[in-house]
Amino acid sequence: MICASQFRWTSSSRSDAGCVCKINEDACLDEADLGRWAVADGMGAHAVGDLASRLVIDALKRLAPLSA
Repeated sequence: MICASQFRWTSSSRSDAGCVCKINEDACLDEADLGRWAVADGMGAHAVGDLASRLVIDALKRLAPLSA
């Protein structure tokens, strides 16, 4: 049986503002040590799309780790 702790994770994230937005509204979560990754896509130039995606990632960061 292979246990998840036997894996070594390497991860990275990258996002781009694209052609429509002046700022990048996306937010990423990279917590490989906890087995958590997420991308919160901005809201396509809607008001405060960057805030919305950041709030989602911040909430995910506050979640307690799952016990094995």
